Amino acid sequence: MSERRNSRITVKDIAKIVGVSATAVSMALNNRGSLTESRREEIKRVAAELGYVPNAGARSLRGSFTQSFGVVINYFNNPFFHDFFMGLEDVTNKIDFSYWVSQTWDDLKQEQQQVRKLAQMGVDGLIVLPCSREISHLTEITSRFNIPLVLISHSLDDHFPAVVADNIVGAALATEHLLLTRRPVLHIAGPINDKSGIQQRYQGYCQTMKAADKNFDPNNSIFFVDK
Repeated sequence: MSERRNSRITVKDIAKIVGVSATAVSMALNNRGSLTESRREEIKRVAAELGYVPNAGARSLRGSFTQSFGVVINYFNNPFFHDFFMGLEDVTNKIDFSYWVSQTWDDLKQEQQQVRKLAQMGVDGLIVLPCSREISHLTEITSRFNIPLVLISHSLDDHFPAVVADNIVGAALATEHLLLTRRPVLHIAGPINDKSGIQQRYQGYCQTMKAADKNFDPNNSIFFVDK
């Protein structure tokens, strides 16, 4: 028994001890088939004694669910993800799912590698925070691997489902609040490039300022930073 624990226990190991086929073991562990109750309980008992753990990778090769999904974010130390992972834990604990997390450092090549690696591991779905508007690797995941994918924080038009903050309304409300101080309101923004959130916050700020001051000139109150 101790020798067996040095390597991963498989259904074949259990089948050999009980004296049944590997198929019978699989049916018993998944509560399927027409095995007698005594034989089913015997198989489960031996599996528990051996410390058998289902191989999610093997299940994925057979085309079944692995009860896991992948999460690809930009940085592990991004404070945004504190509440995100609390919510993630709350949901996954209720449905007995696990998840894998990787970071991209806002680098497209890293994102492409991590997304494909998770897909090859057989995850049942992916949550991705995209670092650019490049979608070829994401399209590959949904078409070639047939894996559902949801974006967070950033949307890529209507290519994929996305859960994002309403940056326009948020920036507008923040600007309205600051205008109550009757002091100059300045906007410090990231580079206006492919980051839709930055563009939307810029838009919300400008809309509110123009409504408050018909002479508003964004060139005098908006400052962009490179990083």
